[in-house]
Amino acid sequence: MTSISVTIPATDRRAFVPVLTIAASTFAVVTTEMLPVGLMAAIASELGTSVGTAGLMISLPAILAAFFAPVVIILAGNIDRRRILAGLLGLLVLANLASALAPSIGLLLAARVTVGLCIGGIWAIAGSLAPRLVPEQSIGPATALIFGGVAAASVLGVPVGTMMGDFLGWRTAFGAMAGFSAAALALNLWALRPHAFPGARR
Repeated sequence: MTSISVTIPATDRRAFVPVLTIAASTFAVVTTEMLPVGLMAAIASELGTSVGTAGLMISLPAILAAFFAPVVIILAGNIDRRRILAGLLGLLVLANLASALAPSIGLLLAARVTVGLCIGGIWAIAGSLAPRLVPEQSIGPATALIFGGVAAASVLGVPVGTMMGDFLGWRTAFGAMAGFSAAALALNLWALRPHAFPGARR
């Protein structure tokens, strides 16, 4: 097995604190996106629907994310990227809470539409932030770490969420993701400083 290592110059390590908080954001949104995979049967059973219909929890956000990503970039213009990212993480918190409390498959799918917006928006914004946060020679490693949240979600977030759903119920799994997303939001508000975003309002 080939291992991949990312070397970060010692002088740049402090600049990587906000990079890691953005990685937490990509972890949160991808885990939220894929969480229903391991919970599908339990959700379908409790909400009285077929597994095929419940599968829309995966396909619907994915399709909408592909549409929303360029729309977010177009609409963003010169708006402070920190504010956009914070807004999307706030929506992700609400979407996870709505999923945890949904009394019907219709309302659960409505919450997943919001997840689609968050996926497209966070992917579009997160990928452009590394050059604003680290020196030029560290842009590559920073970008790798930001999108490393995706791999971490696949190998850690989704299995842990599925295990939690098996032992505590699928609603608890979505509630836990709401809590993690809120933590990622708080970290980003703390770590992303205005000086890295010229023209941003403090």
